[in-house]
Amino acid sequence: GKSTLHLARREIQDCLFGEVFDEATALDSEKRHRLFASAMVIFATVDLLGRMLAGQMEPSSQKRFEAFARRFMLQGPKAAEHARVLYIGGRSPLMHSFAFHNETYKISFIQGYSRKTCVGKVVGAEQYVINLEGLYDSLRLGIERYQLAVRSQQDVRRNLLDVVGKYGKIDTFSAVLEPVRSGPNMRTGDRREGTE
Repeated sequence: GKSTLHLARREIQDCLFGEVFDEATALDSEKRHRLFASAMVIFATVDLLGRMLAGQMEPSSQKRFEAFARRFMLQGPKAAEHARVLYIGGRSPLMHSFAFHNETYKISFIQGYSRKTCVGKVVGAEQYVINLEGLYDSLRLGIERYQLAVRSQQDVRRNLLDVVGKYGKIDTFSAVLEPVRSGPNMRTGDRREGTE
């Protein structure tokens, strides 16, 4: 099987840039591709990392997501608030209804701003922005910080080992499937008018 984290990181880049680059320099590319799909894969990756951080202990996806974002992705005194904005204002509505509507936060999704800003509050308004480049770079740096914690903190390593068997790999394989038949009298290989 292949590492889910490795596959997710490649999928993020393929969605966002249309190809796979060195992660540290990927944002230097001018290419942007499939922005909402990119955000969805980023949010799913934070979900995965939150599960790895919590191990089997935390059943709430919101708590796991926010814990990972707060501890590894976001910096500064507003990290907890911004982790909540990412989950309630970004991840949940986009993943469940392909929108940013929610009852708690007014959200705008932006791109091309700065890799240093993941979440920002609009001055003079009750509105937040989620910046795609900042989200990407925050995740990239969060993964680096998490990897250091796995190496240096026994509880983080133990929690990862608790779930890696279920969530750490995806088995992939190749197969050739038979064509789908379009009717009860159709056989594979029939070439009748209107059946192609």
